[in-house]
Amino acid sequence: MLFTPAIDQDIHATFLRQIADSDPTAWHVIIADQAGFHLQADDTRLPANIRLLPLPPYSPELNPVEKLGDLVKNAICNQLFTALRPLEDAILAELEPLRQSGARVAELIGQGWLLEQASAGAPT
Repeated sequence: MLFTPAIDQDIHATFLRQIADSDPTAWHVIIADQAGFHLQADDTRLPANIRLLPLPPYSPELNPVEKLGDLVKNAICNQLFTALRPLEDAILAELEPLRQSGARVAELIGQGWLLEQASAGAPT
């Protein structure tokens, strides 16, 4: 999770660098919904061990992060936070179980196309 006051391609590049650096020996496949701030596959800021999997435009049903967003929103909705830090803390508390359990992440992915393709082959 990266909290920022705004989002643009430079911030997205920083986020992808954090992911790449979390395990420099691994290939990281990032699902991207083609938002304007997402890097393109040919962008020189894209780390070498990151591969982008672009989704078709206007297809939130294919994007597993939508389930994560629902999970977080359900936990924090209808609450008043007096400052950003308590809101960020509430979001992080909701996400913490996902850091501890690969099974919980797999549960969010479900039985759809992503689970079937997760180990379909190494990137070229």
